[in-house]
Amino acid sequence: TYSVAFPTNFSVGQYEADTLGVLVTAISVGSGAMLAGSNGTVPISLNAQSALVGLSFVLNFPTNLFTAISLTPTDAALGGASLSLLSSNTVQLSFQAVTGANFQGSQQIAQLNLTAASNQPSAFVPLLLQTPAGTNADATLAGNFSLQSGKAVIIGTQSLLELQYAAGSLNLILYGIPGESYEVQSSTNLARSWSNYRLV
Repeated sequence: TYSVAFPTNFSVGQYEADTLGVLVTAISVGSGAMLAGSNGTVPISLNAQSALVGLSFVLNFPTNLFTAISLTPTDAALGGASLSLLSSNTVQLSFQAVTGANFQGSQQIAQLNLTAASNQPSAFVPLLLQTPAGTNADATLAGNFSLQSGKAVIIGTQSLLELQYAAGSLNLILYGIPGESYEVQSSTNLARSWSNYRLV
């Protein structure tokens, strides 16, 4: 909280932009669903308060669940994007702005492309975001990050249910095989029988 005291006689002489507090770079990895043996995408978004020109971070997840992993740039300011496999459970993603541009503001910068291996059970696969690093246009390092990890949803032979909190309400999300029918049941008392709620 900042307090500003104005004298009795106050006038504006000129406009000046200033920054109060610490500049934060927010990195967000979204979610994507795919059938086992097929492709899916996961969005990668950035909200940079400084003129960021370079960014890298590590994603931790079981890469053996996927037969192909790649990266596609989605922002015109992005000059280069690369993905490197560090170990069986980690990949490093690196981004570089084109000369004269930066990533300041909020935008989706890329999408992670995943191909799920065939014949595997359904699963929620966390994509854990770790060890971010960034460089600003003035060559200073971006040192304050806010991280939001994401997930990949692999749909095998079993359906999956997820309870998700969004905009002040709870949403029940059903992941299933296209063309199949699913009966959602409900109960106000888990000790009693369940009743049909909705056929999907």
